[in-house]
Amino acid sequence: MEYEKIDFKYRIIKTFWIQTPMRPDKTVKSTFSTLATNGRLYFIRGFLWNGADWAKDTKNVMLPSAAHDSGCSMYLKGLIGDKLRREFDDFFKELMDREVEKGNMAQFRANYMYKAVKINTWRRYGIENP
Repeated sequence: MEYEKIDFKYRIIKTFWIQTPMRPDKTVKSTFSTLATNGRLYFIRGFLWNGADWAKDTKNVMLPSAAHDSGCSMYLKGLIGDKLRREFDDFFKELMDREVEKGNMAQFRANYMYKAVKINTWRRYGIENP
């Protein structure tokens, strides 16, 4: 994953994809990210995101925060509904747990950041997350 920091934001400088467990009925295309029906989430060169909310941006949160922000962007553009947006929350948690398993992050931090995602979803969109 290659990116650069720009005015407190980050920008993808080389297109790449990651595999997700999500399987939308049809490919979801946003300007700089695409979620294919096979679960591949593509980040197109130029994708911008703000890093982690309520936490310090560190190398081990860049991919989870980018993946989650791509879902938020799709949701705000009306490209996905509540169910798929919740799946982006769950995928964020999965990516954070992978960092814990690799020894790159404490479980406490992963749990804290996941709770922050849930709270921010409620605050920003008014959507409850069970």
